[in-house]
Order: sequence, then C-alpha cells, then structure tokens
Amino acid sequence: MMTISSKEWYRIREGVQMRFVNFKDGHPALISIIEAKYHKGNEVPNHFHKNEDEVFYVLEGVVNFRLEHKEFIKSQGESIFLEKNKSHGFSLISDTAKLLILYIPGGLESFFIDNILNRDDAKSLEDYGVIFTS
Repeated sequence: MMTISSKEWYRIREGVQMRFVNFKDGHPALISIIEAKYHKGNEVPNHFHKNEDEVFYVLEGVVNFRLEHKEFIKSQGESIFLEKNKSHGFSLISDTAKLLILYIPGGLESFFIDNILNRDDAKSLEDYGVIFTS
C-alpha cells in the first residue's frame, strides 16, 4: 500500500505537482502546508472555499491572482491572503511557478491525497466545501 511522504512530489494532474510539507501519519495538521509546482495552462479556475482561508506565498515565478473582481500580480517573495467565501483563482504570467500554499484550518489536503492513493471512498471538492464559480 502506498503511503504519503512529506519529502516526495506527487503529480496531481497534468502540469501540477504537490508536496505535502506537514502531513504526517495520515493526520492533517491544524494548518495545511503544501508546496506546489504549476506550469502555464494548468492553473486554478475561480472558486471559493466554505471552510478555510488560503494563503499563497510565491517561491518562484510570477502569478496573477484573482480575488472577487480584482487582480493582484505577485512574484518571488510576495504573498496573498484569500479569505474563505470569496471567489478567487490564479493564472501564471511566467511559464512555471512554485508556490507555498497554506489552508487554515487544515484538512483540504486530504482531497489531493485520497486521489493520489486512488481511494474508492475519495470525496469530491464540493464535499470539502470548494465551489467553482467559473
């Protein structure tokens, strides 16, 4: 049976890899910390979270974040706080980007991990309170 390591990168979908920095022993932390690599064209469409706030810290690249009807361009060393229940998404300006993502409270990483492990009882993003708006 496959287990998740905080040291390994996992393919989430085409052009997206994640590493679950503080996931241990199958138990989500109070704050989820995920390091993610994105390639242009594989970004996240607008959505909102019912249950968690989200923070992005740009490690590499240039990213255009959308929050409600505003846009914020962030590059290496910059961050953005996205409050729950507010529509947001992002696209890359650079060809690639590496991001540190924090979910507060933690738990949403279980969606990605369940799908990596191909669990039959994996929940959908809507089950986790993530609703796509575009």
